[in-house]
Amino acid sequence: MTEHLTIRHRVLDVLRAHPAERFCTTCLSHMLDSPETSVQQVTMKLEAMPGLTRAYGSCSTCRKDRIVVGVTDRSH
Repeated sequence: MTEHLTIRHRVLDVLRAHPAERFCTTCLSHMLDSPETSVQQVTMKLEAMPGLTRAYGSCSTCRKDRIVVGVTDRSH
């Protein structure tokens, strides 16, 4: 559980640092040097958080069409 909380904070830091970009879990896991399954579980939970989006689209890093996550509202 603690690992997921740490990954959650790190994912949020990346998303807030790059508000105009969307990232797939594969690229986020490489950026954070964390297991992709852990990053995927975290991003699925973050989907319900106001100001974040998780939907099908193009990843800003790998440019592949996948489920991506990003910031929708800079105030959060």
